[in-house]
Amino acid sequence: MKTEQEIQEAIDSVPNALTIFDENLVPILANKVSHELYEVLHAAMKEGKTYREATFLSIKAADPKLCDDECWQLADMLEAQDEAAKEKIRT
Repeated sequence: MKTEQEIQEAIDSVPNALTIFDENLVPILANKVSHELYEVLHAAMKEGKTYREATFLSIKAADPKLCDDECWQLADMLEAQDEAAKEKIRT
């Protein structure tokens, strides 16, 4: 059986951002690239923010010119896409 360190090393060897979420959209595994590209998202979720809240903060940090309503709309759209994908996997 692989150790947690071996699993993390394998995930870190993936050249693209990779995050595995649980059924509540909480990240359970992520590689270094994901942590670097989505630093705000990972930090917010580590603080206990929901996926939606963390996505909002990530969008706001990426484009501060967007108003809050636009950021929430984008966060809701991304969450809906993730929920749809999750539902597709279940069926």
